[in-house]
Amino acid sequence: MNLREFWAAEAAKLRNTSYLSISNESDEILDDSYQGEPINEETQKLVKLYNNESEAYKFMWAETASTELERYAWITNIGVLVMPLEGYTADNQYFKTIKNGATQAAYVLPILYPKHTTVKGCFVKYQNKWIKVIASMHTHPAFSGQNVVSGEDERFMNNTKVLLLVLTSDKVLGMLPDGKTYARFETDERTMLFKGQMQIKRDLEQIKKIIKQRTNS
Repeated sequence: MNLREFWAAEAAKLRNTSYLSISNESDEILDDSYQGEPINEETQKLVKLYNNESEAYKFMWAETASTELERYAWITNIGVLVMPLEGYTADNQYFKTIKNGATQAAYVLPILYPKHTTVKGCFVKYQNKWIKVIASMHTHPAFSGQNVVSGEDERFMNNTKVLLLVLTSDKVLGMLPDGKTYARFETDERTMLFKGQMQIKRDLEQIKKIIKQRTNS
């Protein structure tokens, strides 16, 4: 078994791990009277919600390592929402993630940017509930040499105003919403993320603090 076959097998094992639906409890953050963009129901069915952060990240990287395609996810207050590789955005624009190309998967769910609401924060609509976003994460395939946050990543983050994380073959790149404060988490810290020893939701403030310290050092 070569390396790509190994990662394909890992992705297959993780594809449905910790996959769940939102409970019937009140997870809404915003009043349903705000409709936002239309929703493409068929593509939304392909979105995977992981309650276990580490399983989501391992799945994303396994798929990236086996396909050389970027994977995108929203880290939210209810779990990690992993977007599909192909389908329709919220406004019914077809997309397909390709090698060496940025994905439009971030736009599968309707997004409520901070500038569009008086409620502090960024939200995505999933299963007809507005869910608060804590951070965004996407992968950069190993072959691409993209061990940096791209200009497109920065522009997207300027709209969302949430922590941006990029998962690479050996590091995790982090940038704060100011678009200037940027740092790398090394291989051992990436491993901690995969093992659940470091969690974005639980350790958000500490992660932001580390990024600031490393940027200023």
